[in-house]
Amino acid sequence: MTTYSHRNEAHRYTRTMKIDHVHQLEQTYLQNYMRTMVTDHVHQMNEAHNQTHIQTMKTDHIHQMNETQQQTHTGTDFMIGMKHNNIHSHTGDGN
Repeated sequence: MTTYSHRNEAHRYTRTMKIDHVHQLEQTYLQNYMRTMVTDHVHQMNEAHNQTHIQTMKTDHIHQMNETQQQTHTGTDFMIGMKHNNIHSHTGDGN
């Protein structure tokens, strides 16, 4: 009778050990999974930052293009105005 209960106890203990081991494995898996998740999140953050940076660069580029166009436009107006004034002064109109 005693031997039987001892054997039973041993089985129960082994089973508990196995369950604990599985739990530890799951724990490790979860920790690794969480770490992966965090890494992915950091990657996504970096990705988002890069995209924002690229968008900012594009916007800056567009601003520069617009500025160049405005300068060109202003320059053209200025040249037309100068020619206009020259024509008037040559014809003797004064302005």
